Amino acid sequence: MLSKFCTECGKRREDITAAHCAWCHTAFGDVVARNDDQRAKIQESVRRRSIHEFYHFTSALQVLLIVRHAAIHPRALLRTQKLPFLDHSQQWGNPAKAEELSHFVSTAIAPPRGMMRNESYPIILSLKPDLLWSGRAAFVGIWASDGRIKGSVDVLSTMSAEHFDSMFAGPGKRLRRDLPREQLIPGEVLIRGSISLSDVKRIYCPTAYSRTILGELLKGEFSKAGHTIDVLDRPELFGRSEAA
Repeated sequence: MLSKFCTECGKRREDITAAHCAWCHTAFGDVVARNDDQRAKIQESVRRRSIHEFYHFTSALQVLLIVRHAAIHPRALLRTQKLPFLDHSQQWGNPAKAEELSHFVSTAIAPPRGMMRNESYPIILSLKPDLLWSGRAAFVGIWASDGRIKGSVDVLSTMSAEHFDSMFAGPGKRLRRDLPREQLIPGEVLIRGSISLSDVKRIYCPTAYSRTILGELLKGEFSKAGHTIDVLDRPELFGRSEAA
């Protein structure tokens, strides 16, 4: 039986006989057209730069739901499935762009320091680097809220190995430092569709206290999810950096 919604981005399928989603261009039947040569180049670049994890910044309030549903879902899918989530559409630049990019999950190569207020209970999820060469990663580099990113067409044009490498200074490991001040930190990567809980390596908290509380809250959810994820306190990942 065909789904009425795209399993990648959650958008309604207007044409039930179509081969690809009109929004995110994913082939239906959970088959994604991928360029194996590009994937291999990205994988080699990740290995050369010793990137062992990258990051999704969220709230402890969302982590419980992420573990419960075994995935980090994009806003479009959360909305169609009527699941609660913190919808900060202003962080995408404007409401129209937020809606157009609602089938993407925001992540970053560098920890997105200082992007969430303490009262939102910020948490960072460490993600496996395999997602970077999955064929679903767009290497925006600047924050998607930047006016130079107009919508999904701009995002989908940044999925090559060349775009991945453009976020760095060269063959080494550093994010580019020759860019304007507001672009120094992000290395933003937008993942099209959902990120499985199995792709989450660790959960980082800003304090030992928050780590203890969250660990206790998640114990029951981990048993339902079928595996445990380490919850660690890493305060250095949350403070604003010298370039922020």
